[in-house]
Amino acid sequence: MKRIILSLTAFTICCLQAVCQDKVIIHSTDDFKRDIPFFEAYLEGISSFEADIVLEGKTIMIADDSGRNLESTYMEPVSRLFRDNGGRIRKGTESRIQMVFDIKDTDGEKTLKALEKMLSKYPGAFDLMQNEYAVHVLVTGNIPSPEKFSEYAACISFEGKPGADYTEEQYKRIGMIGCDFTALSSWNGKGSMKPDEEKAVIEAIAQAHKSGKPIRFIGAPDNTTAWNRLNYLGADMICTEDVKACGEFFADAGTQEFRLTSETKGDFVAKVKFLDKTTRDFGGFWAENTKLSKPLPVYVPEYAFSDSARIKNVILMIGDGMGLAEAYSAYTVNGGLSMFNMDKVAFVQTHSKNRYTTDSAGAGSSIATGTPNSNGKIAMSDDGKPIPSITEILSEKGTACGVISLGNIADATPAAFYGHAKDRDMKYEITSCLTDGHLTFLCGSEYKTFSQRPDGTNLFDELDDQYIITDAIEDIDETGSKEICIDDRMGKPATEETVGMLAGITAKSLRKMDAASDGNGFFMMIEGAKIDYAGHAKFLPASVLETMSFDLAVAEALKFADEDGETLVIVTADHETGGMVIVDGDKDEHSITVKYMTEDHTPTPVPLFAYGPGAENFTGIYRNTEIFHRILECLGLPQR
Repeated sequence: MKRIILSLTAFTICCLQAVCQDKVIIHSTDDFKRDIPFFEAYLEGISSFEADIVLEGKTIMIADDSGRNLESTYMEPVSRLFRDNGGRIRKGTESRIQMVFDIKDTDGEKTLKALEKMLSKYPGAFDLMQNEYAVHVLVTGNIPSPEKFSEYAACISFEGKPGADYTEEQYKRIGMIGCDFTALSSWNGKGSMKPDEEKAVIEAIAQAHKSGKPIRFIGAPDNTTAWNRLNYLGADMICTEDVKACGEFFADAGTQEFRLTSETKGDFVAKVKFLDKTTRDFGGFWAENTKLSKPLPVYVPEYAFSDSARIKNVILMIGDGMGLAEAYSAYTVNGGLSMFNMDKVAFVQTHSKNRYTTDSAGAGSSIATGTPNSNGKIAMSDDGKPIPSITEILSEKGTACGVISLGNIADATPAAFYGHAKDRDMKYEITSCLTDGHLTFLCGSEYKTFSQRPDGTNLFDELDDQYIITDAIEDIDETGSKEICIDDRMGKPATEETVGMLAGITAKSLRKMDAASDGNGFFMMIEGAKIDYAGHAKFLPASVLETMSFDLAVAEALKFADEDGETLVIVTADHETGGMVIVDGDKDEHSITVKYMTEDHTPTPVPLFAYGPGAENFTGIYRNTEIFHRILECLGLPQR
């Protein structure tokens, strides 16, 4: 008899469509053992359910000691859902579900005939010929031999065995391949599979897919590591008893995994949660724009400076919201980071004065002033007294000072380096501080904060006697002229086309600051603002892109330091955002999977990297206020 390999049948297509959560089927193993069978998993968004069944007399029973029958436990409630939801399992959606019945009887054919008769009572819920959204029914266990498949109703499909030899007609009735995981691997879900065992799993998946069938692994480890790895390897169904945790893990899979690819991630917008009043207009991250098709360049510093060289310039770079996990995710996807080539490393405690978990105002102000600041306040004490920032102190001594943010220039972190306010949302009061003229250069977004103020004034009118005013980064003047550049493109999400924007601004502004310093040195704070936004949105692709944008700017700072020989570069973060946990990844394949634990900031210490003369003074574990004091000490200006 002719043996062939078939493409997907209608049953298999329904199966895949039925329970797909970002291309993975989540299956409620032993669903019948739950306190509330079916509904407990159904309400978690799970769409594949399994029950062991036996025939007692003429009634199909759940194969346990509960005394429940199959019809009242599954058939009737499922049928009611279809009736109440207008022929859909979930109202207003195209989702479908799958029921897997494991026949435990020695004579499975009698049970199967009884099941066939029961299903015929509910054609609207269980007959795909009458309702394309009907339940896909698959049977396993003591099922008939393949030559008898055709004797049963077309609404029933069978679980196939890997490597079995089926005819063309028999293959039409196979809805899925069920593979005993323990026959291939002894892995318990901790660490990783042995290479030869993982190869066997991959081969089993490939064999099933070659035949046009989805595959599930029976008896596989049931934890996050195993779910993620089996999904990564291509298993179509993840079997679990912990439907809540598994469902939550895969619910955001499309937003919490990333790899180098030319494909887009979809047409949805990842909205940013918990932005403050100043940044609330940010529209979110378009998924279709958050991709990288190839690695971005990484700079390896020369280490040609003398440790005894004087420190003339300081470049402080702050990746807002960038914890170690955010940086390492970008490193894994890209295959390297320039900041990871800086050999002096520390961990910085981010707590604010009044809270264990800081906001950007508390953290940014603590870094900028060297004094613990409370959340919400911009370089200001709790009793309303301005605290001098490092730019104010240094500018008084003839040092050229600049502030750049790849975001709203009135947001908390950049604001702390030039302004003062009792509330971080007082953006008009904060930007008015610029009239004191102590900055040489300011660059960021939100033009209307300057030009369209509530009192009808235009702040630029007050600033243009001190500064060149421009609204385009291309027009930044590289001479020593004092300048404010507010370009609203800097507030938009990074894309593969614009990922180098901050790096270009950094290179140009450093030349400008060098010219402006007239040999007296300069201080520059450069912020990668939207790593934080990505954490609030719990959207890994944007986190990787924004971190790479920041790292390209780090590369420009390192290049300048190598050329100059008297420049100290410090790279750190004000805090971590999102509670990112790296689940797994593959540096060779440029892929990473993470899980966010929150939409808010966390108190986790953040990394600090230093390079250049004086870098050795920045190692260790210390409070964020220490950055200010150590910079001034390196410059010969102790402030303790």
